[in-house]
Amino acid sequence: MELLPPDPVPHILAIELTDEQVTEQGPRIRGQLIHRLERMWELAAAEMERGELEQRQDPRFMELALRIIDREAKLYRLTDAPKVLAEPEEEEAVVTLRARQQVEQQLRELELKVVTG
Repeated sequence: MELLPPDPVPHILAIELTDEQVTEQGPRIRGQLIHRLERMWELAAAEMERGELEQRQDPRFMELALRIIDREAKLYRLTDAPKVLAEPEEEEAVVTLRARQQVEQQLRELELKVVTG
């Protein structure tokens, strides 16, 4: 006799996102999150102003405001170090040509050493 019933089938299946979908939808989702945070900020700011007028400010709204600021800073990537622009990579043909020229120069130097040596 089993003590536990079998696992029920989940009603909501997990959504799987590919890396391409995350990259593609990232800006839109970030915009939605920022919009929602702005609405929360408006509510928190209004409550803080009301609290200042009544001389009894609720500290929870100050904490909420700080958390909103932190989240928005992360979404705008203000906490990240500035990225250094990398020099554009040379085309493969140019790199191959330079390598070939270097090998030819080294062969000429070697031939000169053998002939004069």
